[in-house]
Amino acid sequence: MKITKKERKAKRSLIIQKARVQKIEDFLIENAAPTYCPARHHFTNNDDALLNITCREFFMPAGTIVTGTIYKIECFWLMVSGSMTMVEGDNTKEVAAPILLKNVVGTKNALYAHTDCLFYGFIPNPTNSRDLEEIINTFSAIDASELYDMPNNKQQMIYQRRIRSC
Repeated sequence: MKITKKERKAKRSLIIQKARVQKIEDFLIENAAPTYCPARHHFTNNDDALLNITCREFFMPAGTIVTGTIYKIECFWLMVSGSMTMVEGDNTKEVAAPILLKNVVGTKNALYAHTDCLFYGFIPNPTNSRDLEEIINTFSAIDASELYDMPNNKQQMIYQRRIRSC
């Protein structure tokens, strides 16, 4: 199968984008204390499983920098309050609420909150699960156990190791 010039360019762009955000994440892991960004989950309960969704409510305090997961499906995210800078691929853009955002499959973003930010993400939940690991694994290409508030969170483990060595 021959790869077109456009496909090569798109793939190269994703690699550059992931590397750029990964540098931010690596810096945070080595130099910053974790910040608590509470997430709450709201569920629908429809008879038709295809209509069930989970709404993920996410609060990000002013001055916080976060990096997201790598998305394996498209999801909508509604920013209802706040303003932030978003590193998305080769682009950096200023975003202010209210705004509807859509993630791009295969991407990983970094966000800096200028003010307190509140987001709502809408994730398909065809099994109507209440298991957060299962829900996160619906949209995340990174296993839920490696993300925030989970037992194998790499960022938290490196931070704890750094604290113990001081």
